Amino acid sequence: MSGYAALDTETDGLVFGQNVNVVSMVDPRASQPVSFVRENGSKDHLIRAVDACAAFDRLVTFNGNFDFQMIAANTDDPATRTKAARFALSNVDILLNFAANTGYMSSLESFASGTLGVGKTANGEHAVAMWASGEHQRVTEYCENDAHLTGCLYASGMRLGRLTRRTKAGRNMIWPLPFGRFEPTHTVLKNYKTNKPDTAWMKDPTDYTGIADWAVSILLENKDATI
Repeated sequence: MSGYAALDTETDGLVFGQNVNVVSMVDPRASQPVSFVRENGSKDHLIRAVDACAAFDRLVTFNGNFDFQMIAANTDDPATRTKAARFALSNVDILLNFAANTGYMSSLESFASGTLGVGKTANGEHAVAMWASGEHQRVTEYCENDAHLTGCLYASGMRLGRLTRRTKAGRNMIWPLPFGRFEPTHTVLKNYKTNKPDTAWMKDPTDYTGIADWAVSILLENKDATI
């Protein structure tokens, strides 16, 4: 298999080491998404999910650095941890592409509503509550929808060379993609080191230079040559 797949995860929270409950993947050529769901406390779904990632030439995410770091921190399998670190550096993270270019982050909701004219079906806090109440299928469907929106944003951005996001004030703002395309994380961070955006207007700007250092450390520990 080749091509690309959009990926999203749902977790028990934002602390690394908490459970990754669902990993969903959407291949635009397939009729249905594929999800890997935690069952009976097992973490084997993470092994299967990361192995499935290898079937694609490219993975597309929205905040994939978080997704893969959560997987790496939650899995008990060293090989899966190494693979997750590798995908963290090679995936096309739409959010990181935006943040490294502008100096600040935005939400999937803002880009989906601005570019696609549709919004998310829930949010992360709702998903945590739904999972805790046993509504695992609803969480899975929500995760699949977020992966679907991410894939649609990628396709639109690559076709038009831009995305539109809707601000909290309700205005649509066009974001031209640098070089007219998305880049994988390792390329984004390499360019960021030498071409950081102007953040002088921000009170407390974030420096994204070391955002994926965790992945590099894992690969170096395992003497992985694919950094």
